[in-house]
Amino acid sequence: MRLVLLVVLLLTTYAFAQPRNQERVPPICTGGYSQIKPDSNGTTRSSPQDRWRMYTMPDGNYLVEVQRIPLSEPFRVDERHLFTKTMEPLSADIALNLGAKIHCDYQSSEIACTIGGPDGTSISSQLPQLKPYVFAPASLPLADTPWFGQMVAVQANRTAGSITNVPLITMLNDENGKDEDKLTVEESGSIESLGFETISLLNQRVTALKFRMRDSAATDPGNSNYLWMSNSGLLLQVTSGNQVVTTLSSYEGPQL
Repeated sequence: MRLVLLVVLLLTTYAFAQPRNQERVPPICTGGYSQIKPDSNGTTRSSPQDRWRMYTMPDGNYLVEVQRIPLSEPFRVDERHLFTKTMEPLSADIALNLGAKIHCDYQSSEIACTIGGPDGTSISSQLPQLKPYVFAPASLPLADTPWFGQMVAVQANRTAGSITNVPLITMLNDENGKDEDKLTVEESGSIESLGFETISLLNQRVTALKFRMRDSAATDPGNSNYLWMSNSGLLLQVTSGNQVVTTLSSYEGPQL
């Protein structure tokens, strides 16, 4: 599995988690991502990938709650991501299939994850690893891919021309028919900063940071994968070659 492919793969599985029953202040912003792809007739189609809401925590950090497809009312929380004030990842809670859940803490020199099964059993693993790094639950994306892309971009060096190596860490890998029960570095990709670019998004012009995904395999530059991120750390758009594959399709909040 390549890091660049994880960013653009369609979410193929989902599970359910119940939202916490507690009062809180209104979100500072809400939004949703959609996947864009042509159908058999070549007509471009847009389909929702998620919807999310972001809150400011008492310590100034940010909490993002995500509902993956299928979307429903009331808001069902499938994922919770905790970010620093600069939108760098701190932890995640992700609902997997059949009632299983995974919690990960993204520390500066270690990642620690616990997978809990619906029967109350759990598996924990720690791996020494300096940031930056990104985590995906398994060989196929079981988590919301736009927020995975956000984790990649926000940890990259923003100086134009700089290249940041980003190890991909996984758990629940199916190797030789056996599930791994520990965190492992599956591969190390890299992301190149291309500086600022103005794009059209949600009927407005937005100045965004642009990045190009790279991996160790030789690829056609014309088929490169690109990410655009707001200066505040919000993923705006992902393309593969000349095709937009993921875009921020709805947003309410402070100016992008």
